[in-house]
Amino acid sequence: GPIPVRVLFLCTQSPWPANSGAPMRTQAWIRTAAQWCEVGLVAWVRSEAEAALAAGARDVCRYVRVVREPQSAMRRYTLKPRAVASLAPYCYTELESPAMWAAAREAVTAFAPDIVQAEWMGSARYLEVARAAGIPRVFSAHNVEHRILARTPGRLASALGQPFVAAMEIG
Repeated sequence: GPIPVRVLFLCTQSPWPANSGAPMRTQAWIRTAAQWCEVGLVAWVRSEAEAALAAGARDVCRYVRVVREPQSAMRRYTLKPRAVASLAPYCYTELESPAMWAAAREAVTAFAPDIVQAEWMGSARYLEVARAAGIPRVFSAHNVEHRILARTPGRLASALGQPFVAAMEIG
């Protein structure tokens, strides 16, 4: 049975449904961890349909908190200039969510994890909640984002992406 270790996964893309690479990988991590540990999940969903599918996590996880926060086209357009001005990668900036911050804080208190794992770059910022609570943290990168951006085809796209390459590198 499970050992008395609690692992909390923070995901800015829900692992349920597992209909593409990142959710498949994350769901596999969660299902594997659940064989040995108590697992919690905080997942950001964009629609009511996705929220209903994310409820499937309850079959595997002891703690599930689904954050439903749709992203409007207007919000995405206003975030792009802010990302450029701050030199923060857009894929990081777009996943800033007060509701996700609140859910991560709530999970650290209610679920009391021993380890917190953030899936993908967009979730990495929420590890700050675990750091502040003195909980060990794991960052699971799905891609080598800085290399992808560095190889962006087209002169203009490549030139616009270069300031973000170093900001996205995790060393």
